[in-house]
Amino acid sequence: MLPAVVILGISAVPITLAAIAQDEAAVFAALGSTGLLMTLGFIYILTVSVVASAGLVNYAVRGNFGAMFAFSDIFARLRSGSAYFAAWGMTVVFSILASTVGSMVSWIPLLGWWVYGTAAYLESQTRT
Repeated sequence: MLPAVVILGISAVPITLAAIAQDEAAVFAALGSTGLLMTLGFIYILTVSVVASAGLVNYAVRGNFGAMFAFSDIFARLRSGSAYFAAWGMTVVFSILASTVGSMVSWIPLLGWWVYGTAAYLESQTRT
């Protein structure tokens, strides 16, 4: 995910430079380029998350590590509409639920640590 962080970090540069220049036209142009870069970063994150989940499912089904990197097989199965998208959707839903519950419970110091640890363990079990 480092390339996504770099893309999203670079997206802040044009707006910062335009704000320093204090030119209204430059600010609007920078807002456009920032929006474009953030959109590209979001598309990259979605693509990588789907392919990574499909690779993990392929690894779990076949049982060998090389299956995680069999991209031609992974893309063929993605095109065929198999259950890879369901696995990705379950990962996204579980992550959202776990972060929501974890953030609510983290107000209670000791219980918050337990919830985060349990959520991390359960998520690692759903990926294998």
